[in-house]
Amino acid sequence: MKHLLFFVIVTFFLYSCSNSKTRSIDKEDLPIDNINIQNINIKLTDSAFRHVDNLLHTKSYTILSNDEPLGIVERIIIEDSLIYILDNMPKIVCFNKKDGSIKWKINNRGEGPEEYGEIIDFTIDRTSKQLIAYDGGKRRLTKYDLLSGEYISSTTIYDIIPKQIAFANNGIFFDNHDHMNYPDKKELHYSLLYTKTGSKMNKSFFPHDKVSDYNFNYGDGHPFFYEQNRILYNPRFSNIVFEIIPEGLTPLYKINLPDSLPLKIIEEGISPHKLIESNYSWGISNIFECSNILYFWFTKNGRYYTVFYNLQNNKLIYGGNRVSNIPTKDLLVYYPISGVHNDTFFSLVEPFTIIEKREIAPDLFPKNLMKVKEEDNPVLFFYKPVHNSFTVYQ
Repeated sequence: MKHLLFFVIVTFFLYSCSNSKTRSIDKEDLPIDNINIQNINIKLTDSAFRHVDNLLHTKSYTILSNDEPLGIVERIIIEDSLIYILDNMPKIVCFNKKDGSIKWKINNRGEGPEEYGEIIDFTIDRTSKQLIAYDGGKRRLTKYDLLSGEYISSTTIYDIIPKQIAFANNGIFFDNHDHMNYPDKKELHYSLLYTKTGSKMNKSFFPHDKVSDYNFNYGDGHPFFYEQNRILYNPRFSNIVFEIIPEGLTPLYKINLPDSLPLKIIEEGISPHKLIESNYSWGISNIFECSNILYFWFTKNGRYYTVFYNLQNNKLIYGGNRVSNIPTKDLLVYYPISGVHNDTFFSLVEPFTIIEKREIAPDLFPKNLMKVKEEDNPVLFFYKPVHNSFTVYQ
């Protein structure tokens, strides 16, 4: 229901976002010839995947404190024992993974030198123990102490207006959605830019073209996906998944979707409304890998389709649009996956889902989950893949 609602909402706001990635890559930065790319072939099934407990088991969960109510979650990163969440208010809240208590928060929107205007995205520099936020309101990168949330410094970036950022290789990658603000600066007409300092760009990937100019967004809008100690990257409208490496990027997977969207359709400027209603498959998003299981979404017929894929055996586990679970001792609640941490998938589960599942099997739920109310903050569930159960559901 939530996925269908997205497409109702997006039709009202489809011109507020823009797509920013092309399919080609600068071969000076990455020679992709003769590189082995694992092919992921997707075939859809009409049957529902209701026995997710055969694939995932609940390892643990964290009930997030209600002392700071969260809005719509835009980004979640877990580092060691701390959970960092950006919502659409916007603010960043740091929770303790062990008990869900609040360690600190960044919620000082304003005009002051240490206040922010509009946090669009954030990333983490593990080496310097810093959280780096992109403040779209003041057009700057702001650094905060990772353990205390205290302000450290800011660097202004005037030219580009990134949608998302990611820290890797001792620098920052920018999702650079267009070049409307700097039409004459050809060196910035790329969808992915890399900087070591923030003051100038050191590398560029994926030249802007007709596809990058297509004025529409989809999925969660994130091209960067945090996979424990690495970051995956997927250019929008591309079926190639890359890993960010010291040399730049390396391609990992080529995802072959059923009725894949011809890029010529995008280049010709198809109406976003017609694209949503089309039978084409497109919009790979939420790409997470754990214990040889690859998980991702894509869009078809105005719906999200979920894929679980066994990378070790190169076999599809499930591909379809109906994934839910009947509560079991091993899997109380399943919810769309939000990330990976310590060899587990994790999901930020809304209270109404917990309430719905515990009504089905109240005897299975512990006392603290029985107390969760609809107005509470989400609960973070961690799922351990079941290694000896890679059944194919088709």
